[in-house]
Amino acid sequence: MEKFEIVINRLRVYSASIIGELTVNGIKLCYTLERPWWWNQEFASCIPNGRYAATLRHDKSDGWRIQLVGVPKRAGIQIHVGNYPAQTEGCVLVGTSYAPDAVLNSVAAYTKLKEAFYGTSAPTRSPSKSISVEFKGIQATPLGDYPGAGSRSSRTA
Repeated sequence: MEKFEIVINRLRVYSASIIGELTVNGIKLCYTLERPWWWNQEFASCIPNGRYAATLRHDKSDGWRIQLVGVPKRAGIQIHVGNYPAQTEGCVLVGTSYAPDAVLNSVAAYTKLKEAFYGTSAPTRSPSKSISVEFKGIQATPLGDYPGAGSRSSRTA
């Protein structure tokens, strides 16, 4: 079975979010936005660091999402479209660039993620792939309790 390995390396903390870099099988694809660490509180916190299995969901309005499995004390965590912390309840949003408390061009980044999975923008069947998502890097509250506090910048993928 082919592997689809996502790594989210959290790089920057802002007042209402953590920005990370998402790679697929070692290739940089886009940026991510999660809410800050609030002690793994459901609907409010980023995902605890670690590696999780994942599955595809086809029942949402967009017809395709990656959903994490086995996150302690949490359920229904997905990677999906969105730009701001208010558009996530503990899930991961993707974008091609970022600014403080925002990922931008989310639909374009989501399309890149889907194309990376299928190898085409118009899949005809679901390939047999094992999906994993690993979270690493900064896991902090917005209270400034993390190494490198104060480093704020914007980037484009």
